[in-house]
Amino acid sequence: MIALADVVRGLGAAWRLAHFDRAGQVWVDATSAGFVLSFAAAIIVAPGWLLLKLLVWSDPPAPVAIDRAVAPFVLPPAYVLLWVAYPLAMSGVADVLGRGERWVAFVVANNWMQVVQLAVALPASVVIALLGPPWALPIASAVQTLLAAWSWFLAHVTLNIAGLPAAFVVVLDLVLSALIDGTMLRMIVQPAAG
Repeated sequence: MIALADVVRGLGAAWRLAHFDRAGQVWVDATSAGFVLSFAAAIIVAPGWLLLKLLVWSDPPAPVAIDRAVAPFVLPPAYVLLWVAYPLAMSGVADVLGRGERWVAFVVANNWMQVVQLAVALPASVVIALLGPPWALPIASAVQTLLAAWSWFLAHVTLNIAGLPAAFVVVLDLVLSALIDGTMLRMIVQPAAG
């Protein structure tokens, strides 16, 4: 069971890192216990993640018909895979970068940062859905840029790497997420009536 103090500490670290404050890494619990506890962020994020997906999939220009019989069997494992694939990939990347000893701190900070990122992405998606074109693209672009900047700064600080490798870390996250999301969507889209 995770204590409220652990959640506050994790979110405090993420909040400070989201303000581009290097001191946020001091709050990161880079112990094995902190590593395990940081995955509690997945439980906090889950309802908002599902709501965010439903908002995106119901976008009026190209709504997606979800197969309700298949979705309950695909969404949970896809969600778990989203939380596991990136940290596992980053284990190897951190070793290649010579920062294997900083991998735990990176994963802990990144897990808690997901809560902060959702707190921005979800309301922005609601605003985008309400406003629609022509505001959707500039707002979505601004939000994606902010989220990428946070991810870049987090990698840069927690792994103690230069800007270009930190950008690669962000691209890796985006590619893995896109692959998993795309596969998940293909599996749950309702077949076209023919």
